[in-house]
Amino acid sequence: MVVEWAHYQRNKPTQSKRRTKIFISDPDPALRQRFGRLFGVMELDSLQPTHLRFLHALIEELEHAYYPQNAVHGPTQTIAAHLEVALRHMNTRLTKLIEAHQLPEGANDFTFIIGALKERDLVLTHHGNARALLLHREERHTPKLIDIIPSNEGTSN
Repeated sequence: MVVEWAHYQRNKPTQSKRRTKIFISDPDPALRQRFGRLFGVMELDSLQPTHLRFLHALIEELEHAYYPQNAVHGPTQTIAAHLEVALRHMNTRLTKLIEAHQLPEGANDFTFIIGALKERDLVLTHHGNARALLLHREERHTPKLIDIIPSNEGTSN
């Protein structure tokens, strides 16, 4: 399942030039039980249709690599290991697009947070100017907002 929207500047009627895609994978129940859910937020500084197709291609590559075909049986790796494999596939796809000069102009400047969640295990990776906030509430206490990707950490992790 992929949700998308364009950012709008606050209190201004004009649309900004940023495209944001949120995706949450919805595999069949057996794969979901075994590998959890893959999710992410990707953002580009453009509203061009070619950029939208570019983001869809990256999401498809991630999902295909994260949820291997016929992987319902057999040994299970950690979600971190599956996410690492999926990211390698995405990186290979990006490299091929760059080598073939098929990368849309401006598409090399994008931000993303990609994660995997299975039961109580959460793994995140990010690139660019990304922030991830976790809302945590202990019993009978006021919820806390925790920045789980510190801003001084650099541009990729």
